[in-house]
Amino acid sequence: VGEAVGGGQVHMHHHRSSRQIPFHKSLWSATGRDGTPTLRDIGAEAWRWMRRKSDFTLPALALAALELLPARVHAWADATGLDDLTELMRALEELMAPKSDDEEACILLYPTYPSTAPRHFSPYAATLDWAYTCVWNATEMPVTQVPLGRSRTSGLPLGVQVVGAHDQDWVTIAVASALEEGGVAGWTRPPLHSLPA
Repeated sequence: VGEAVGGGQVHMHHHRSSRQIPFHKSLWSATGRDGTPTLRDIGAEAWRWMRRKSDFTLPALALAALELLPARVHAWADATGLDDLTELMRALEELMAPKSDDEEACILLYPTYPSTAPRHFSPYAATLDWAYTCVWNATEMPVTQVPLGRSRTSGLPLGVQVVGAHDQDWVTIAVASALEEGGVAGWTRPPLHSLPA
């Protein structure tokens, strides 16, 4: 139970489930297709993606294909990775818990990417770079992306993630707003180049 603006109360319920709606079924039905896709369907769609004719991104197709792997592969992956993830989540919760009565919330500032904004499609070749954002998705922690301007050398955008504890989305948004109001962060207009005649 929390207090909202205007004196009202907010009741939050956070449900964690190990089984969510299968992504591959949602992916397929989102485009009006009937039935459940097979690995062959996903493969055909990946071929369409390579020819730039697919409605889906490559990561979405890869996730759908992973869901369709046999149950024994999922059992092995769960056994090897779930304990590590649970331990990481526990450690982060402990790290971000208020340390005194005066402390309301704790945040982490974490890079969005190991470099400036990458060129389109180049992240597919550097999949470990996704870890900078994936870790917060996997641990179910709220994040607000804050633009920090552009690199002096390349002119490409730079940013930082404001990471909060579970159910503390309001804190990450408040910190992002304070950074912008203080002139530390915020959107900046890219340089305009004249179009060729």
